Amino acid sequence: MDKDTTIEFITIFQRIFNVIDKMSVEGLEEEVFETSCKYGLTIYDASYVTVAAMKNGCILVTDDGKLTGKASGVLKVKSKRRIHSTIGSLLHAKFIIGVVVFRRGMR
Repeated sequence: MDKDTTIEFITIFQRIFNVIDKMSVEGLEEEVFETSCKYGLTIYDASYVTVAAMKNGCILVTDDGKLTGKASGVLKVKSKRRIHSTIGSLLHAKFIIGVVVFRRGMR
């Protein structure tokens, strides 16, 4: 990746993190473990699911099909591909971003 592309990538991340709520699993370790066991998730995935499920209106964004299948019974799950065309309006909602893949030109 060249320098200009890298700077553009950093700028995109800065914009995203300025409009989303940042949430933590600190203090939720027991709930994360219980979610992991109950739904057969890794601790990593269970962290996202636990936090998103505890916050009303959060949407888990992931392109991981297995995670989508397991988490969709607990909370709203959207794929990046599905929201790509409506990203402008979705930036005003609360999101937990699990897997984010940026393509050059996405702003």
